[in-house]
Amino acid sequence: MSRAFTLIEMLVTVSIIAIMTTFTVVNLGFQRNDRTVQKTAREFYGALQYARNLAVSGKVFKDENGDGALDVPNGYGIFFVLLLSGSEFFYKEQLYGDLYAGTTPKRYDSGTEEFGAGEILDQDISISLYFDNVLIGALGLPQTIFFATPRGDITYYDGISDVSLMVPTVQEIGIEFASIKDPSVKDRVIINSVTGQMYVNENQ
Repeated sequence: MSRAFTLIEMLVTVSIIAIMTTFTVVNLGFQRNDRTVQKTAREFYGALQYARNLAVSGKVFKDENGDGALDVPNGYGIFFVLLLSGSEFFYKEQLYGDLYAGTTPKRYDSGTEEFGAGEILDQDISISLYFDNVLIGALGLPQTIFFATPRGDITYYDGISDVSLMVPTVQEIGIEFASIKDPSVKDRVIINSVTGQMYVNENQ
């Protein structure tokens, strides 16, 4: 003979369902944030690898001096800038080839040195800079990671002046991508300026 649920049993059942639903929603939100951060960090890592490969190969892409021949740039870099659209800020990264005369790498020159289209990064991502695992700060000013031709030697510029931000003792640059919605979700792209090694360090 069956019996009806008591009020207490119904309340317990509803409470369990509510707890499980909340846990599922929170977990799904965390997974979405994690995937966004991972995707952004790995795409940036791939862009760095591509820029270095271009620098090492000495690829030409533009006639700088007007002699009819394409010129080998001083190297290739990834340029970061924080842009404002309406009331929202977002990051853009731009692959470029340095076409200034001479052998000293220079900052990115907008309108003349773009190599391919720029990439708009997810607006839910914040970016911070580390030198040897010490936080320098959030990226605000334009920033450039540059690979010089022909060996791919690494230099870091502030994107405004032509002076490297790196002091001789800095060996490791860290670019950290974090979720704005959940700052605990973050991946860091590590660039060793001495060995040239680059990799993604997940869940820093």
